[in-house]
Parts: sequence; structure tokens; C-alpha cells
Amino acid sequence: MEVYDAVTQNLVTNVTSRVPVFTINGLESGLGFDISLYAANAKGRSDTVPLHAYTSKAAEKRTAHTKPTRFITL
Repeated sequence: MEVYDAVTQNLVTNVTSRVPVFTINGLESGLGFDISLYAANAKGRSDTVPLHAYTSKAAEKRTAHTKPTRFITL
């Protein structure tokens, strides 16, 4: 799996796994990423599956002071 910055298209990381589970740590918050997912073995490499993902913004940037919501039971 190759992960690219969605804006610059620079390669951020390349992750290999023997099982179809991938974990990526250390990505900057609030950014978009283009992912190329593929399989590879002795016979070669499969076609890539394009994915788009993003990281959440830091919690302090997402919170806002709002009025509490009132619920009325009928």
C-alpha cells in the first residue's frame, strides 16, 4: 500500500503486510491522502485500487462552544 499526500502527491509511506490489515502511524492531522492498494507476489503485481482517506483534525480545533440541545419528551 502506498500513501500519497493528496495535495502534493508526494509519497508519505509505503506499507507492506502479509495479511490485508494495514496500520499507519504518525500522519499529520487534518490532511487528505490518496492511497494505492495492491497485491504483489512472485507472479507480479495486481492492478491498484485507488482510495482516498483523511485524518481528523485535532480535537481542540473541532470543538466549539454551542448552546446545549434541549430534548422534549412527548
